[in-house]
Amino acid sequence: MRKLIYNPLAIAVAFLAVVAILFATLWILIPPPPRLLSDPHSGVDFAIVQGGVADIAKHPHLVSLAGLFYEPVWVWYRESAFKSDGGKLGLLSQLKGKRVSVGNEGSGTFALSSELLKVTGLKSGDLITEQLKPIEALEKFRKGELDAVFLVSAPEAPIVRDFYQTPGIRLMSFEQADAYGNLFPYLSKVTIPRGIVSIEHDVPKQ
Repeated sequence: MRKLIYNPLAIAVAFLAVVAILFATLWILIPPPPRLLSDPHSGVDFAIVQGGVADIAKHPHLVSLAGLFYEPVWVWYRESAFKSDGGKLGLLSQLKGKRVSVGNEGSGTFALSSELLKVTGLKSGDLITEQLKPIEALEKFRKGELDAVFLVSAPEAPIVRDFYQTPGIRLMSFEQADAYGNLFPYLSKVTIPRGIVSIEHDVPKQ
């Protein structure tokens, strides 16, 4: 009889990957509102919540115990919509006048995109925003009805792969990432490794 040898590190990494995918999926479908934690009658005492979605002024008694993993802020854009900028999007200020999905109301994507656009100096009338779920945004992207999409999700989430595989769509590289991280303590600069989605097909290439 062969003796099975288990690698504890591999098991731990696999477990964290499963947790990340599960959390990303649940966050998209059922975003946990921080108000449930502040409501003594809700029956909710503990929750896994995306960093930055709770206003400390509205929820002064919430305490963060630990960080589990990074969930990058992805901003996908249609290359053809930024021809005047050489087909590249590096600053959120370039979204002025564009059709942008900022995430569905109540989601972590909506909360964070609103803060980022606000600090960039963009008001509601400066761009055409739509509050869409990731799947809805992807469908409109493919039809050419959107110029950019905000998404907060783990790299392992299937929706991220779907965006990468959409022709004509590129991932924004935040040229002011350090400034955003300095302004918002809950944000950290994250570099997405080339080929993390698919080494075979070299996705992403940038």
